[in-house]
Amino acid sequence: MKARVFKTALILSLSNLATIITVNANDTNTKHAAELDSFCRLLTLTEQAPAKVETAELDQTAVTTLAAINMSLSELVWRKQFPTTAEGKSADPEYCKGQNKPANCKEIWQAWEDAAIAAEKTDNLPGKLELPSSVFSSPLRKSALQDVSALLAEATAITKAYTSRTKPELEAAGQPLRTKLNMAVFGKAAKPNSAADACDADAASDRQTTCTITKQPSAACTTAVCLCGEQGAQDQKICTNDITATVANWGSGKLNSAFQPIFAKCKQTKTASLTSASLLAAIADFTSRSKQAIVSATAYVIIGTASSSTHACATSQGAGCVDLAPIAGIKAGSTITHKTWLSELEEAAQIIATAEAATQAKKIAESRLQELEKKYAAIYTQLLYAPADVAPSPPTTPKKTDEIPTAMQQSCTKHKNNKKDCTEENNCIWKGGESDKVDGEVNTTKVAEQATQAGTGEGETRGADPNCGQYTDPEKCAKAPGKRRRAKTLFAVG
Repeated sequence: MKARVFKTALILSLSNLATIITVNANDTNTKHAAELDSFCRLLTLTEQAPAKVETAELDQTAVTTLAAINMSLSELVWRKQFPTTAEGKSADPEYCKGQNKPANCKEIWQAWEDAAIAAEKTDNLPGKLELPSSVFSSPLRKSALQDVSALLAEATAITKAYTSRTKPELEAAGQPLRTKLNMAVFGKAAKPNSAADACDADAASDRQTTCTITKQPSAACTTAVCLCGEQGAQDQKICTNDITATVANWGSGKLNSAFQPIFAKCKQTKTASLTSASLLAAIADFTSRSKQAIVSATAYVIIGTASSSTHACATSQGAGCVDLAPIAGIKAGSTITHKTWLSELEEAAQIIATAEAATQAKKIAESRLQELEKKYAAIYTQLLYAPADVAPSPPTTPKKTDEIPTAMQQSCTKHKNNKKDCTEENNCIWKGGESDKVDGEVNTTKVAEQATQAGTGEGETRGADPNCGQYTDPEKCAKAPGKRRRAKTLFAVG
């Protein structure tokens, strides 16, 4: 059994070795496999959507709900000004006519109209529940309205700040970014439908002119063709045997046919997620393959293999390159201002970086709105289940002497010249200081408190108070329900 397994493994190994030998034999003229692999990873990276960027739209539920609650808590007279359906909205409201109206009057009015329409639908209210009619006669309504108005103002400020600053940065990472990436890589705004139409760039005059990085429109697909292209004196497969990138004419015509096999091979490449960091890293990886070439006593900065002709990137057997000298600072005659596909990709990376930061700002805005949602939900729930309003009790004023029950006055009178008994009496105040010879005085504050708790004054018998505050006769107090034992304390007779 072991021998059979060993034999099978040996056969497979020899088979693989034979394959490797065959491939290597066919790739004898390959010179740009590493450069093309780096290019393919860069190309496939640009075809993705940014991984750490969210869509530009912010959830406006909090604002819509707060506006609906705010309107539903408003006075009915105020609400009646606004329509309850979208068909009733006014393009030219009367409210905004005349002088001294704010410039954004129509915008404000339309927001009120939208709020009134939203308030008519329970779907826009917390729990999809409408407030009971009793709320409108409750003092809770006004305080809730103030709280909700404050929350609405805060939510509106959050969404306005987002709309003016953050949203445009996220929108830029949408279609505008996709257009920039496509133009940089394929030379056209639209994404290629197939490999056959993936390069919308033209040849210009000759190979060396076409393969100069600043040739316009500058496109990455042109660079790939310059690295792998076959035509005339250069008929070797310098980008692996699998790629036959034949250029019909370096003097004119589209380069899409030559780019087609390159693009098809690049599609097999596995790459990282598209972020600002990964894009900059891919650009850096490709440009790091640049090197110096001296041709005809002239120094060039190239990616690829220099020609033996009069120009580094001219047609020559076994050669092919892209000339970076115009964007190499050491070779430039002045400050570099050229727009190339490399600079366009660098700008794209910056757009993505800005959008990534904007995504974090969006998450913060969403978090703040979610906190407001919790607050207004709590307010609304309180209104939904609040008990029916009870009219507040009228303020209580201390009783005048002639309104104080007779028994209480008599009780204090009996404590004359008796400081000890008077101070122990609940309804008696000692007025003599350190002296033992003075009349006591009824504690009117205490009497008022008892009257509030148990009814009022003489003859009141409803809801008997355990402290007997409603009785003038100790006999009646003793017979009253409740804590009868306290009657002796209240009407202490010395």
